Amino acid sequence: MITQILIIDNIKQPLSFDSDAGDNKALSIKEKLNNTSSEESSLSNPSNQLRKYLQIKIEKNEFLISTLKIFNKQVLQHLFLNNKFQQLRKANSVVMFRIIVLS
Repeated sequence: MITQILIIDNIKQPLSFDSDAGDNKALSIKEKLNNTSSEESSLSNPSNQLRKYLQIKIEKNEFLISTLKIFNKQVLQHLFLNNKFQQLRKANSVVMFRIIVLS
């Protein structure tokens, strides 16, 4: 079962986390994610890479349109409990945030 949650603000330009379309910004984010330590990217904690991605986007203040694939509901719950969406909105940079829960 796939659940989608949309958080929509003013629309700017698209930027997709799972896109391989050659977007320089997306590639630089992927490269930064790939440079995490093996402990951070451990399969035992599926939210680590997602948290790292969100932190990068908050730092760059360029969260535009993004699709995040989340593989369990605990990760989604963690994001809401830790106010990640509010942090992004306060940065005045969230445009459209689509979360796909694959569980």
